[in-house]
Amino acid sequence: MIHIYHRDDDLLIVHKPAGLLVHRTSISSDTQAMIQSLRDQIGQRVYPIHRLDRATSGLMLFGLNKPFHVAMQKLFETRAVHKQYQAVVRGFVDEGLIDYPLFDERSGRPLPALTGYGAKLKFELPEPSSIHDTSRYTWVEVRPETGRHHQIRRHFAHVRHPIVGDTVHGDGWHNRFFRRRFQAHFLFLAATGIHFLDPRTAQPFQLAVGVNEQFQAVLDALKPYAVSSSTT
Repeated sequence: MIHIYHRDDDLLIVHKPAGLLVHRTSISSDTQAMIQSLRDQIGQRVYPIHRLDRATSGLMLFGLNKPFHVAMQKLFETRAVHKQYQAVVRGFVDEGLIDYPLFDERSGRPLPALTGYGAKLKFELPEPSSIHDTSRYTWVEVRPETGRHHQIRRHFAHVRHPIVGDTVHGDGWHNRFFRRRFQAHFLFLAATGIHFLDPRTAQPFQLAVGVNEQFQAVLDALKPYAVSSSTT
């Protein structure tokens, strides 16, 4: 059963599990998808307001009627919705803004893409990696300002701090290390916060949640290796 964070007459906010498709697609043999599961669970049609990658977990918004769905999509299109994610990336990072255009698969053209981020905690494990004597990681809060396909994953790969568990844009050595050390077979990227002006009331609507149990268990296991160094 999909966990529901918020439900009213127009809006449904749920937790999307990692690995679950939002829509059924011809390029996947999966018979189960988010839309069908939610429809069966609540007994009515749902309209996805935005997208999350299959591998990404966390907050996802659905409209419960077409007019509200259209109103919310306009907010997303005009960048009036502010989202927060939690991620674990390779290496030490501090705070910054990644301003790097990303190619759109449909048009083949580069589109503006902006991703802000800030470090929450850094970890250094006594495990050799590549040419280094230790393995370094940073738990970051990510604030995308645009919504391109795989934007967060592609941006952190571009700055050579790929997200742990990313099998498409990431680093295989570190992915395997996390699987072996923490039994973590998932992408360390979760949507955990959202803020917008409700189009029905013009009042602020805000929701923040934690990461799922698996993600949190690994963060807890990493905390004994936390460091205060600002080295990047």
